[in-house]
Amino acid sequence: MEAARKQTGARLERARVAEEHAAAELERVRRLLHAHGASQQDYDDALEKERGAQEDLRAAQFATHIADFELDLARAALIRTRPASPGEAADRSFEIRSPVDGRVLRVFQESSAVVTPGFRLLEVGDPDELEVEVDVLSGDAVKIAPGAKVYLEH
Repeated sequence: MEAARKQTGARLERARVAEEHAAAELERVRRLLHAHGASQQDYDDALEKERGAQEDLRAAQFATHIADFELDLARAALIRTRPASPGEAADRSFEIRSPVDGRVLRVFQESSAVVTPGFRLLEVGDPDELEVEVDVLSGDAVKIAPGAKVYLEH
């Protein structure tokens, strides 16, 4: 995250320099236009470049704010996994609570690893609320009474 933040800082500086250059170029073409040394098309082109440079600068500023936020999140997560005091056991785990009640139905990440936000770790659900759809041949389907017991394996 620190490297990503440094990259956005470099992009921001390039965008700032490009915007300053485009603004200076626009002012130069504006003076030439009034002195009849540049065409309206030259002025329009310089104006478009300056507006584009302003938008690039705003986008770079926004990307820098996002990178700052993500860096703060990463630092907070890192602090959260460290022991509170030097004498405390180095248990670097922390509790993640499920947003729903139920049981673990499937595990997507079995071993310890660094994961990104939004990465699926577990599938949680209520086995009593699961619905099963089964394809049955027509000849067998007529033999199944509503409410009949069904045994599922695997």
